[in-house]
Amino acid sequence: MKIFLKKTKVLDFGVSNLSTLNQLNGAKGREKCKEILNFPIDKYIIGIGYNRSKGQQHLEVLKAMYYLPESIRNRCHFVLQMTYGEKDNDYLLKIQELLKTLRAEYSIFDNYMTDEDVCFLRNATDIYINAQITDALAATINEYLYSETIVINPTWVNYRELDN
Repeated sequence: MKIFLKKTKVLDFGVSNLSTLNQLNGAKGREKCKEILNFPIDKYIIGIGYNRSKGQQHLEVLKAMYYLPESIRNRCHFVLQMTYGEKDNDYLLKIQELLKTLRAEYSIFDNYMTDEDVCFLRNATDIYINAQITDALAATINEYLYSETIVINPTWVNYRELDN
């Protein structure tokens, strides 16, 4: 086995949206991207998940938001990107009901987004919560980090690439 370790290399494929993010970062700041997406400028934009999968744990993250004082929740606008993956209308309804119970402002993206729209979202987001059950270092995480978004990552998902 050791003989193969010396011959093994990791080839990163890169992230195709970084050049678009780079252009937007130079031309449009976070506030302008919030305006473009009709997000409130005076609130923290909190991203939760990047697809429709229940493995993103949208419900669990939103339930945890109950523990925040209402004064803090009122300063947040929650954004769920649920643009791909199997559609589950019951799951989406549960998410919407929970958001209403939280009396939280929110946006849910559930239709196709262009690469530029995705980049506007990355740049507009102040804090991204990654609670996925299991994950490799997804392009989404790289895009948020590149956009200087605060990323909250679970302890059970380790990205050795970032540690290095």
